[in-house]
Amino acid sequence: MSVSVAMATYNGARFLEKQLDSIVSQTVPPSEIVICDDASSDGTASIVGEFAARSPVPIRFERNAVNLGYADNFFKAASLTTHPYIAFSDQDDIWRRDKIERSLAAIRDGGAVMAVHTATLIDAAGEPVGEMRRHIDGSRTVPPCTLEPWTMFWGFAQTFDRRLLDLLPHDRATRGSDSNAPENALGHDGWTSFLAGSFGKIALLDEPLVGYRQHSANVFGFQNRNFVGKIRAKMADEPSRVRRVAWLVDIALHRLTMLDAHAADDPRFVAPVAHWRRIHRHCAARRDLNTSKRALGRVGHLAVNLARGTYRHPSDGGLGVDRLMEDATLGLLGHLRFGAN
Repeated sequence: MSVSVAMATYNGARFLEKQLDSIVSQTVPPSEIVICDDASSDGTASIVGEFAARSPVPIRFERNAVNLGYADNFFKAASLTTHPYIAFSDQDDIWRRDKIERSLAAIRDGGAVMAVHTATLIDAAGEPVGEMRRHIDGSRTVPPCTLEPWTMFWGFAQTFDRRLLDLLPHDRATRGSDSNAPENALGHDGWTSFLAGSFGKIALLDEPLVGYRQHSANVFGFQNRNFVGKIRAKMADEPSRVRRVAWLVDIALHRLTMLDAHAADDPRFVAPVAHWRRIHRHCAARRDLNTSKRALGRVGHLAVNLARGTYRHPSDGGLGVDRLMEDATLGLLGHLRFGAN
């Protein structure tokens, strides 16, 4: 099992060399590192050139003439890799020495198409400041179509079978909207999470195999919230919460329609189509509850949703208990705070 590292860089000179050092020092080193730079204006190119000259791992460096944005830059890097497995890499983290070894072992042992893991949060100086679990509550392998449908594992934690990227085009129109920010196209890691979760097993590793650096120049930082914290954040902006509930119907329909277009010709798409048809139905039921103008209407919708399995565990085809708790609290009571009748 050989793996390519696909790294996207943009003005990341400050931490880049330490990240590259941690990659080439792996107990199972990658077969290549492909770096796509998104028109940086700092010393990124010089650092990569100097590092490549002494690296024991072949490094391919491509510099974009124009800025593609982080997601499309990652997709470009992935498209240039040549080995059966791909590990996404940020430009500013530090990999534990056995990240590749543990990830490939989890894929092999579980018959999975992707392995993901937890992380240690580190500061700009590399000191631990917390942990990031991101949907991982123990080491296990999960079957396809059994995770909460909007589960997204961050790219730096992913190692996956490159054949996932051959299932569908990954242009922005095909990827559709991000479930958390529907004004944006789904990112590279959201897309690969969707593909892996729909078409294959995912190996979850409860091991912090990366030091995920938090600093002022992060494209995305990490905010660790429990369920109560998430509910409080949604309470602070109830109209936005309801809009997101409605958006999810459109996103689920987009995924269902996209997958269904291939189901007649490719049996691999049949089970994902059935799964996303259920998810679309459940999302529509939640929208009807959360947008109802009458209190009794909301209670009625909740009862129907319970009877129809909307809130069953995701492994049983539902949306899970967190969505039940949200609808039973904010869904039923939110209208009182915002003046509905």
